[in-house]
Amino acid sequence: MSRSQNARFSGVSPGATGDEHPPGGPFARSIAERLTAVGWETSSPENWRDTGWSFVSKRAGADLEVALAVMTPAEEWMLQVAPLRGGGLLSGLLGRRPSANANDVLGLARAIDAILKTDQVSGLLWCWDGMPERDHGTPTPEEG
Repeated sequence: MSRSQNARFSGVSPGATGDEHPPGGPFARSIAERLTAVGWETSSPENWRDTGWSFVSKRAGADLEVALAVMTPAEEWMLQVAPLRGGGLLSGLLGRRPSANANDVLGLARAIDAILKTDQVSGLLWCWDGMPERDHGTPTPEEG
């Protein structure tokens, strides 16, 4: 089962001052705010493991997490959309379900894709469950 949509792209964080740590706070806030404008409920982005930013997005009973981190070289980014709570073996044995399914992940990834394209990022690639690369990625999120 596919679990996450991952994007890799280059671009400048809108509103970045260059002194925020970790980088990307303005970028994450901008994405979260624009998702709200298209019907997603979002939390305020928070420092994610001191390497990036994450926020929760909800819609129609699905709870998802978006994580954004800068990579090396600077101005190259990795973004992940995944269920907030996974559906691992132990969870399944206890009758718990993931907080979102693949269609929910794909829907949020497509909304973020539209936002990133208005930001005119370059080299945008998406893939399921791995690092998008030129030989393993698509320019838009696709069904898994």
